[in-house]
Amino acid sequence: MKHLIIFSLLFINFIVKAQTYTIDKIVSNTNGFTGPMTGVPGDLFSSTITFSNTGNNDIILFMNRYKNNIPPYWGDCYCYLNCHNVYQDTISVFIQPHATADVSIQFKTDSVNPGIAKVGFSVYQIGFQNNVQDIQMTASTMNNVGLPQNTIQNAPMVFPNPTQHALNISSGESIQSIILYNMLGELQNEYKNIEAGTFNLNMAEFANGLYLLEVTSGQKTFTQNIIKN
Repeated sequence: MKHLIIFSLLFINFIVKAQTYTIDKIVSNTNGFTGPMTGVPGDLFSSTITFSNTGNNDIILFMNRYKNNIPPYWGDCYCYLNCHNVYQDTISVFIQPHATADVSIQFKTDSVNPGIAKVGFSVYQIGFQNNVQDIQMTASTMNNVGLPQNTIQNAPMVFPNPTQHALNISSGESIQSIILYNMLGELQNEYKNIEAGTFNLNMAEFANGLYLLEVTSGQKTFTQNIIKN
């Protein structure tokens, strides 16, 4: 009988201390419209996480932003009860029994330069620090750059793409400048006062990945995604 009582108490204690939070859904939107966080410079992205407490007791969730790889002039912040400072990496979320709580992550983008943000969050219920859930988010303003060449009048020809070494740029008008950005919108190199119809860009010095090429030719500026492999 003694062993049975001890076992019962341990069993009850286990039930009381069971983790009770779940993630019901994650909904992202662009400029207030539901859909992937992809668009063009100046767009406003957000992703809302709905947490649920399935238990009979109040719980507190701890949320930590451990990765925040965003382009220059971007900002991302928590919005829970109110929107927090962009430099705040952690928040605590209080959820009553059998209730839900929403936490939104908002991304304010650079209005000029395209880029890609990669952000990571860890979440756990207070009292269950060893049971951490990982959430990854990506937001991009490179969605509508680099349109096919035949859709843009007088657009320069850029080839080969993807490329391993040389990238050839040819235009029917004089090329004034060429600027290369990485996927975070960081300037990689800039070539000015070219004043020629062709240019050979050596990509061998750059790491493999996605880049944004900006070519100013005549009175227009054209952009195109470049893949270095």
